[in-house]
Amino acid sequence: MEWLLNPWVISIVLLAVVVGNLMVLKNTANVKAPKQSKTTSDIDRLTEIEKQNRQKIHRKEPTDPDNSGGDASSGE
Repeated sequence: MEWLLNPWVISIVLLAVVVGNLMVLKNTANVKAPKQSKTTSDIDRLTEIEKQNRQKIHRKEPTDPDNSGGDASSGE
């Protein structure tokens, strides 16, 4: 157990960890990201759907019975 606390052993373990982390960083830097064009088209499609839904909501608001224009705030 005493040999684990030897400064040389600790230094070798730390060096191995640092070298391993550098190798992992080197390999992950070469990973290709997915194409942005598909993601952009999905976002554009969702934006169009949201605009259509908002237009439907705005068209339905005047026919809503709660918004019929009655004076409910008078209380009498």
